[in-house]
Amino acid sequence: MFFSRPAGDKYVNRGDCPEYDFTLADLITRDEWTCLDLSSVVGSGIKLVHIICQIWRQTTAGAILLRPHSFSGSKNIVDFCNANTLWLVAASDFVETDKDGCLDYYLYGGLAYTTLNLTIKGWFTK
Repeated sequence: MFFSRPAGDKYVNRGDCPEYDFTLADLITRDEWTCLDLSSVVGSGIKLVHIICQIWRQTTAGAILLRPHSFSGSKNIVDFCNANTLWLVAASDFVETDKDGCLDYYLYGGLAYTTLNLTIKGWFTK
């Protein structure tokens, strides 16, 4: 069976991004959900955003969790983590933004991350 997308949805591919959209210096490390405004990259309106994450901690495992800004639960989330301290982990997934182009992230506080980069690869829009 072939993939068929719903009428009206369009994927916008950013192509070869010259730099990361967000780095560790842009993110707040604390034990609570924090808003991340993607509107400077994707604009406003609800969009399904394709995010690439690079994460690495040298001493113990680390993780960044992502969810739509309007969500309050912890079940329907995207989890990027490095379970082994020997490797830089790079992965991608999709997260929905709210109408203002925001999503929430949770970055465990008190942990020293070596690398944490987020890049918006593209997004679906109507």
